[in-house]
Amino acid sequence: MNATRARTAVTGLAAAGLFAGLSLAGSELPWIALACAIVILAIEPRWLPRLDIPAALVAITWLLSARLSGLAGANALPTLTCVAVVCGAARLPLTIARPLLAACLATAVLVLALVAAYGAATIGEPRLMTYPGLEGWGGYPEMGLLGVMALPLAMSLAVGAGPPAARAGAAVAAAAAAAGVMLSGSRAAWAAAVLAAVLVLFSRSRLRWRSAVAITAGAAVLTTVLVVAAVRLEGVSMGIASGSRLEAWSQATELWRERPLIGWGPATYHRAYATRHYDQPTDAQFHAHSEYLHVAVETGVLGAASALWFALAVIAGMRRRAAPGAAMIAAARRGLVCGLIAVAARALVDYFDPAGAAMRAVLWLSILAGLRVALDAAPDAPADRASA
Repeated sequence: MNATRARTAVTGLAAAGLFAGLSLAGSELPWIALACAIVILAIEPRWLPRLDIPAALVAITWLLSARLSGLAGANALPTLTCVAVVCGAARLPLTIARPLLAACLATAVLVLALVAAYGAATIGEPRLMTYPGLEGWGGYPEMGLLGVMALPLAMSLAVGAGPPAARAGAAVAAAAAAAGVMLSGSRAAWAAAVLAAVLVLFSRSRLRWRSAVAITAGAAVLTTVLVVAAVRLEGVSMGIASGSRLEAWSQATELWRERPLIGWGPATYHRAYATRHYDQPTDAQFHAHSEYLHVAVETGVLGAASALWFALAVIAGMRRRAAPGAAMIAAARRGLVCGLIAVAARALVDYFDPAGAAMRAVLWLSILAGLRVALDAAPDAPADRASA
């Protein structure tokens, strides 16, 4: 009994370390997050083959790509840290996963409320790549990312069958998340947030999950078309100098074709772009304006396929059904899945650097992705059934 309590205490401290990492924005953040994840993996050595096999393949393919890269600066640590955090958070017991989820949601709502307040006070001014006092959280794209993930989670908890006080708090959180997304000024986030909200409604209906996901996938394709059309309708040039997404995707495709199997190496996109000697530098020199294309350029087909498998494994979870009375846990699971699907759709037209200015936002997302699996894998507690 004492050994079990000690193990739980150490796991709780490591989980608290992950959450505390959200307050950091320096180069020490990846190392602290990695250390906490390793501690959790060592203390909770449960075998989750649906998650662990693709995670191992990500580690192998990305390290191989970094080793065989012909460019200086190849570094797989940021991405592998995110993978380790997901795997570590996935093993947290329910008694730790639930408060960590609540703390992460509260943090996102607070950040988004600050963004909404700042956005309301500066309407009409250019969008920001960083917000005052929110270093490490990124700018308007990352704020949109927080909202796209937090909104469906809060919505699902608000419309679920749980204690009235908890549902009321979730409704307030959903309103704050929606305001943050809207005032972030990210068009892609707006579309992804609509997708997430629609999926929450589908998941609450009598439709089966497969039907809901199929409908959402079609809506994601339509949304992508609408986002690209919106960019063009605003008069954004499709040339290199404009940094348009279509041009960025074309350039990324050219880079991928040169090294299609193992890529140029993790974290080398800018250097790979420089080898092409394009006429004018744009924001496309730093990323491909698409998570999928960016990963394919840096790690090739092998790295992209393993990363996609890992992402799908997280969304699919352990495929366990919630106990009949576990209302709040089931609502949280639905919200997390809806958010992850919306983020995956958003990734079609955006890229988020785990080692850049948005490292805290990416760590936050990694924790929630792991908690999605933890709520699926962990047995439902009697306390939760009693509260439903």
